[in-house]
Amino acid sequence: MEAIDINPLRLTESLREMSMIGKSENGGISRLALTDEDRRARLLFKSWCEELGMDVRVDDLGNMYAAYEGLKDEPPILIGSHLDTVENGGAYDGAYGLIAGLEAVRVLVESGKRLTRPVELVNFTNEEGARFEPSMLASGVLAGRYAKEEAYAKTDRAGISFLKALEDTGFKGEQENRIRHASCYIELHVEQGPVLERSRRQIGIVEGVAGLTCVEIAIKGTANHAGTTPMLMRYDALVTASNVISRIPALALP
Repeated sequence: MEAIDINPLRLTESLREMSMIGKSENGGISRLALTDEDRRARLLFKSWCEELGMDVRVDDLGNMYAAYEGLKDEPPILIGSHLDTVENGGAYDGAYGLIAGLEAVRVLVESGKRLTRPVELVNFTNEEGARFEPSMLASGVLAGRYAKEEAYAKTDRAGISFLKALEDTGFKGEQENRIRHASCYIELHVEQGPVLERSRRQIGIVEGVAGLTCVEIAIKGTANHAGTTPMLMRYDALVTASNVISRIPALALP
C-alpha cells in the first residue's frame, strides 16, 4: 500500500477540542478517571469513532474499543492510550496517542482503504491513577496483574468505589468485550523528558519504561544530651539519613 498522509490540521483541532474538556483557568486540564469530565471526553471520542462507521464497545472495566475492519479476520493492530489526566495535566499526555490513532483511521476511511489486519483503538480506564490508585488499573486487570474484584473495590478520596464510578458514568460494559488477542500495540506519546529535545530529534522509539517502586525506610538514632554528648558518641538519625540519601543518585547512574 502506498503511503497516505494524515491531516495535521485536523489532528491538531481534535486535540484542541478534547483539551477544552476539563480545562482550568491556569491552562491545565483535569479529567480524573470516571468523573463527569472524563465521561464527556469519552462521549466525544465515541462520536468521532461512530462518524467513521467504527464499532464501539465497552468492557466491564470501562475500557473503550473502536474497531475498523481489516481485509482478514486476524488479531487487530491495537492503537491507543487514555483520556483521563492528572490534576492540571497537559493536553497531549494520553489523548495524543488515542487521537493520533483516530486520525490514522480517518485517512484510511477517506481513501477507502483497509489494512490486512483490523485496527482497534483503545481508551484504557484510570491509566493515570490520579483518582483510583494504582495507575494503569484497568489495563492491569487485562494483563492479569490485578483481579477485577480488587479493582472494583478501589476507592477515591471521597470513598466512591471504582465500580460505582463505572456505573454512575454509564461506562460499565460487559467482560466479553475485553480485548483478548492483538497482533501488536502502538502508542504515540508526547515526550515527558529532555532527551529528544536535547538531541534535536523529532521522534524516538521506546525500548524500556520506568519501573517505579516506593520504599519506606526507617532510620533510628539514639536520643542524648545535645550539649554534653561527644560527636563520636552520637547516633544522629538525621545525619545517617542524609548519608543514605546522598548515595541514592549513584545507584541510578549507568
